[in-house]
Amino acid sequence: MQDLISLDRLCSSVPARERIVLAAGQVLVALAAEDDGQIDGRPLPAGWTAVAAGPLTLRVQGCSLQLAVLSKVPGQEPGIAMAPAGFANRTSIFFQGLQNAGKIRKEPDGYMISSVILQFLSHWHRRDITGNKVASQAGRWLEAHCREHVTAQDLADALGYSRWYVMHCFSDVFSMSVHTYLMYCRLAGVKKAILEGTRSMEEIALDNGFSSRSAMHRTFVRLYGITPGEYRRFTERNDRNEETDDGGRGPDPDHAGRMQRRQSCSSGQGEQYGSRD
Repeated sequence: MQDLISLDRLCSSVPARERIVLAAGQVLVALAAEDDGQIDGRPLPAGWTAVAAGPLTLRVQGCSLQLAVLSKVPGQEPGIAMAPAGFANRTSIFFQGLQNAGKIRKEPDGYMISSVILQFLSHWHRRDITGNKVASQAGRWLEAHCREHVTAQDLADALGYSRWYVMHCFSDVFSMSVHTYLMYCRLAGVKKAILEGTRSMEEIALDNGFSSRSAMHRTFVRLYGITPGEYRRFTERNDRNEETDDGGRGPDPDHAGRMQRRQSCSSGQGEQYGSRD
């Protein structure tokens, strides 16, 4: 039984943010069951499946994520791939099969677990490999160039395919347009900069590829449903709650520095943007 694929972890939800380290031969399978999530900063819309293979360190985010970590999985290249909502039924069957194996009175049957995993991987690898490869390359290119002024034609030229084919593959795999994914990539940088709390909203917008603060504001509201200012106030409130509930670990000097920088921003240049957030 030593050579069988094994299940290291199975859970129906994860903390708001979690760092996961995958060794060689380990594979993570995640399903955004109800709400949107993120895998290493990349959006994982509700109903989508993500598979990541080690060696790899990544961060997962999304309270409704179903997650499994597998070991001794042969032939997996390191990286992250995603499948749209049309694949969700296969992934749900996979998680249900693992749960059923875990309900056996004795120790879970290793052969049953391995069979469930192999069946899922068989379906996973029979996806549209060519189109999925193009979409994955496009996603990585957009992530690397999201701060620049780029177009769908720039993307197609970089990959060596026609614009129509790239956009077709991308929307088929990611269930969103190239432009929308580009906006998500830019907003990932925006949220990170807001958490750092050292720059004004105008600087954050320009540093992350937006033409102006108002353009960033409109996109943030359209994709997340709140303003950048509301997001900043929400994270500051969470920081204060974490400081109050630190379990006796004592004050965090980095937290104090972050709060001081944020206060200086809100009382200085940032004030002229506050009323419009």
